Amino acid sequence: MRIDIEYHARGLLEHLGQSDENEVADYLEQNEIDTANGLLVVEYLVEAGLAEDCSTFGGPDCRLTGSGLARAQQLLAERKSPARRLGTLWSRMLRWLEDNRGVADWSGFLAGDGISYPGGDFTEAEVKREAAYLLGHGLIEDRRVDQADDGTVSPTITTAGRDCLIHFRGDVNQYLNRGGRSTTSHTTHNNTTITMTDSVGNITNASSNVQQNLNSGLDTTEVLKFAGAVRQTLPVLGLNEEVQQAVDAQAEELHQEASAAAPNRGRMRTLADNIMQALQSAGPTIALEMITGLGMQAIQALGG
Repeated sequence: MRIDIEYHARGLLEHLGQSDENEVADYLEQNEIDTANGLLVVEYLVEAGLAEDCSTFGGPDCRLTGSGLARAQQLLAERKSPARRLGTLWSRMLRWLEDNRGVADWSGFLAGDGISYPGGDFTEAEVKREAAYLLGHGLIEDRRVDQADDGTVSPTITTAGRDCLIHFRGDVNQYLNRGGRSTTSHTTHNNTTITMTDSVGNITNASSNVQQNLNSGLDTTEVLKFAGAVRQTLPVLGLNEEVQQAVDAQAEELHQEASAAAPNRGRMRTLADNIMQALQSAGPTIALEMITGLGMQAIQALGG
């Protein structure tokens, strides 16, 4: 029986990239892949320049090239990205509702394979929080019940949600930002109003205004918005002082890199991922939701 070669090539790449002690045979055994298909998986990596073929009569085998190891490390880092984690959960929730009409709540989703994720399964709290997010963006609807969390009672996928699945393969971030439309977000917290206007990369906080121009060759608008918004909202995110200082420094560095004449895409991606990771320790607030959304848009713009 044929398997998804590309999927398992990626899986084997990550497996080998995790440790020098990991072997091809272990991955093939864990995934019940026979010799014929194992050879095809190895061949796929070799032809992509990511591995050298070391197969023998004993079975498929290979070792990563320098490019292969770098790609494996990139994939492993992406696994830990909060933006990727959220995007995966949104997509799975929409697909589950599409396949399971008339459900009473999310209990079936929580009991299924959809909650599995490398580094830690999705929690019930996450599902409830993101159900409210999907509801707020019109991708699902629910039955309003007093005392119940938004999006948790009789959740149903909407026409917009189906459009996201059909035309954007469930990528909620791409769907919400389709067509390069400009959006405006407002957040008020402890009498501090933050206004983001993204059509030209402006960042406005109360009476101050900072404008950055686009770099030729690489559009860093989304990165600039994210970096500026992070620095503006840090005081209201509830981070401890040490984390706040570190994030502020990274956001400043990200802003400087994105403003450069020849910005480094890889460096910007690393800084954005680090900031998103640090923001996980912040308490759930509207401000954090806004910043997380901007972070996802920035990472997407960088090829994430």
